[in-house]
Amino acid sequence: MPEKIPKKSTLQVTLQYALAIFIIATLTSLLTLLGANVFAWFSADEQEATYYHKIPFDQQDAVRLCEEKAESKFGERLVRTDTDWRSTRFEAKKQTYLVLLNGTIGDYQQNEQAKLYCYVDPDDKVVTYFRAYDLNGKSLLSRSINMEAMLEGLSSP
Repeated sequence: MPEKIPKKSTLQVTLQYALAIFIIATLTSLLTLLGANVFAWFSADEQEATYYHKIPFDQQDAVRLCEEKAESKFGERLVRTDTDWRSTRFEAKKQTYLVLLNGTIGDYQQNEQAKLYCYVDPDDKVVTYFRAYDLNGKSLLSRSINMEAMLEGLSSP
C-alpha cells in the first residue's frame, strides 16, 4: 500500500501563496525602481539627446514635404492625400526624390481625384517641382476662371 502524503492545512497553503505573491511583488517593485534609476542616468539633460541633424534625409521626409506643399497650394480644398509607394522613389541620376500622391480636392460632398507630383531636393530639403493633375491629365493648378462664361451663366435665367 502506497504511503499517504500528509495533507497540508488550508491555512498553510494560503500562507504559502501569500508569501509567493509578496516575494514576486517585492522583486518586481525593486526591479522597476532600479530600472527607473538606470534610465535616469541616461537622461537627455545630461547628454545631447538625439543627433537629429545627423539623421539622413529619406523618402518619408520627401513625402512629408510634398504633402506640405500640396496643403499650401490647395489649402482647405485638399481633403486628403495618400502616397503612391509603388511610384515614389529616389532618382539617382537627378539626385532627387520623385513623390507621387493620390489626392482628393474639393470638399466632402463634391470633390475630384487628383495625382500630385513633386520633385524634392534632399540636399536643400525643398520641393523643386510641384504639379497636380486630375484623372484626365488636365492640370489643376493652371485652371483659371473664364470670366465671360461665368458672367454669361449668371445672366441667363
